[in-house]
Amino acid sequence: MGRLTESSLLNVKNKSRAITARFTAPAAGADGVLVAQGGAFGGWTLYLRHGRPAYCYNLFGMTRFHVEGADVVPAGDHQLRVEFAYDGCGFGKGGTATLYLDGEQVGQGRVDATVPMDLLGR
Repeated sequence: MGRLTESSLLNVKNKSRAITARFTAPAAGADGVLVAQGGAFGGWTLYLRHGRPAYCYNLFGMTRFHVEGADVVPAGDHQLRVEFAYDGCGFGKGGTATLYLDGEQVGQGRVDATVPMDLLGR
């Protein structure tokens, strides 16, 4: 599948949200992007890095906030979810990103600020 542009997805800016991906990790280990939205100047990615669950939020290409689980995902079918709890009360605020693997929390981190709106002003 190709790139997911902002206009092809629900607008999740300035609000709490959850993003879930189902995948099968091979016995040799899993690495790579499960789902991503955006590009060089903003967006987010839910992925596996060196076999560990990970999330990255890209703020205008200037700052990237990372959250990563400590343990390698075992072989088999899994569900990886990131829940972003938005601080609220305005545009471009930060929040807490929490990673869950198969319903168990595996990582948590802070996103200090977010992109306030897209080019369409949504």
